[in-house]
Amino acid sequence: MRVKRITRVVPSTFSISPTSTMKLIRTLLDRLSDSFFVSVPEKLELVTDPSNVPPLRLVSDKSVLSAPVDAATRRSTGHTISQVDALDDAVRRSQAWLLSRQHASEGYWVAELEADTTLTAEYLLLRRFLELVDPERERKAVRYLRAMQLPDGGWPIFYGGPSEISASVKAYFALKLSGISADEPAMLRARDCILALGGVVCANVFTKITLALFGQYDWKGIPSMPPEIMLLPKRFYFSIYAISYWSRAVLIPLLVVFAHQPICRIPQEQGIEELYVAPRSQIHYRNVPPFNKDQRWFTPHNFFVQLDRVLKLYDRIPLSWLREKALHEAATWMLEHLKGSGGLGAIYPAMANSIVALRCLGYQVDDPLVRKALQEIESLEVYDTVSIGDQQVEALHLQPCHSPIWDTALLMNAFIETGMPQDHPSLQKAGAGGGHTTRITIESSSTISHLPTTMPCSIRAHPT
Repeated sequence: MRVKRITRVVPSTFSISPTSTMKLIRTLLDRLSDSFFVSVPEKLELVTDPSNVPPLRLVSDKSVLSAPVDAATRRSTGHTISQVDALDDAVRRSQAWLLSRQHASEGYWVAELEADTTLTAEYLLLRRFLELVDPERERKAVRYLRAMQLPDGGWPIFYGGPSEISASVKAYFALKLSGISADEPAMLRARDCILALGGVVCANVFTKITLALFGQYDWKGIPSMPPEIMLLPKRFYFSIYAISYWSRAVLIPLLVVFAHQPICRIPQEQGIEELYVAPRSQIHYRNVPPFNKDQRWFTPHNFFVQLDRVLKLYDRIPLSWLREKALHEAATWMLEHLKGSGGLGAIYPAMANSIVALRCLGYQVDDPLVRKALQEIESLEVYDTVSIGDQQVEALHLQPCHSPIWDTALLMNAFIETGMPQDHPSLQKAGAGGGHTTRITIESSSTISHLPTTMPCSIRAHPT
């Protein structure tokens, strides 16, 4: 049965219903990009037409594996037997190498989840903030940061990439706090590179938050994040539960931090005034990223810049009872999710934010909860060697999280795609072992309320 839709038009009346208003707000937010949080002026362009990308072929769709290709077929495709045999041999040796690295009892695979230098720099800064400097750890992390520096003086955010302003500022500051002189040639190159990229004001918001914790950037130059966000209804468009769990785990501790705005005082000579193009006293934060407005009068970016003005006015004289209730909600959520193993969100940014938030809430550094959180970060340390000059020296860097679930699933897929039978003992062990390496947590208060028809679960993997 077809239903004819009738629209009533009133010529001389213009009105907007609440539903239309919410749709307008949704449309506005959907158009908002990450430009409010990323200060790099250049925009990345999509170079691939999505319509030309072939659909993903899932292993689960395969009922029968392809039969081996015989020699006659190989010749008809234009390949020589030696080329195909060499490829087959490479696949077999790769499979053997990977199978030898399967966990003997649990059956999973796990390797380092590589990242750029920002995590290692942040780790050094975190230990300084907590006044828990470990000289040996610091020395090895400094070696890593030195080894990763590019010839132009900066640090990249991906292998083979150019110097990036935020990664470079963090690395420079971490090195300087660790006792490296600003007059060393490598540090002078880094300073020149950072200034050429626009200086500290062009770094992203998360870098500015890190600097603000040490008094190296003004909190008023950072977008407001009032903890009252925690009190918004769960079905509301701006609800904290409208974002992913990992984003929530990163953001909620930051709400506590923003409400307290702590500062770890450091000697002036350890600061980074030299990384500002103009003196800090002359900076008008409304004219620098992320608050510099677009040229057009009304854009999503300009909307949030104006919204931030309102939030900053509220932050000056918040309703004390409302602020206290919001902080209680944020602290309760965070403490509840710190009970398990692996750290908050099982990923470094959330884990580090939770420690700073705990200190803001009055937890001492030697409190069992703080010690536990720090130990879970320490489990992300990776010790290896790097080249400095003609020498190979021991170094330390951080990975963002452990990834046995991802690694195991990807490898099982790769094994089957390259001809391994699905009843292979190693694949059977990997499939059965997944139950021993994961913990499934049902978050009824967050996911069920937002997606009532979806079975919610948060999978966090930890080798036993």
